[in-house]
Amino acid sequence: MAILYLLFVSAGLILGTKFKVLVLVPATALSALALIGGGVASGRGLGSLLLMAFLASACLQRTAQLAASLCRVAGVRPAFTAPRFHEAVLLLDRPVTPVLAALAGRGIFGGLDLTGRYPELGHALLVCATETKIAADIESYAGALADIMNPSRAAA
Repeated sequence: MAILYLLFVSAGLILGTKFKVLVLVPATALSALALIGGGVASGRGLGSLLLMAFLASACLQRTAQLAASLCRVAGVRPAFTAPRFHEAVLLLDRPVTPVLAALAGRGIFGGLDLTGRYPELGHALLVCATETKIAADIESYAGALADIMNPSRAAA
């Protein structure tokens, strides 16, 4: 796989982007990127490119964290092993619709049931996590899913 490196040094900001890694030191992303050529607000220039790289990297990382956390739940496994970007397809050992309904009852939008669209996949669930999700959100989802997938745990 080809690796793209983008390195920019300005005003104490060191930004290294590699498809899977983004490090910002020491300023916040938006304030630092607003200072870079053309600015984020205009939607043009290096600032916009760097902001998009930051957001894409965050989405990639959050979705990977979500998929890994959910696949630790008994009865959940990945549908595919190929690299992915923003979404992951998971296979459940039971129908998806009741699981999503139970998650919704806990205030969690659990994803999209793919069973009707891709019946050949079986009990398939499409999930994603954007840059707005934090580790606590992901763990909350995984914990709720574990309770739902194991009714004896919910009763304990």
